[in-house]
Amino acid sequence: MKLSITPTSIRFTQDTLDRLQVIAEREDRSIPYLVRKAVLEFLDRIEQDQERA
Repeated sequence: MKLSITPTSIRFTQDTLDRLQVIAEREDRSIPYLVRKAVLEFLDRIEQDQERA
């Protein structure tokens, strides 16, 4: 999965967008919502790992 992040955008490959669309439809959520949620959860895990170290 390729991912490109800038302060104003995130670029995904078409395959990743297709997978996100399937999840978005299943969860009845938007792709931007899912991406924000995933990034915030990832940052929380990093902070927790750093606190344990």
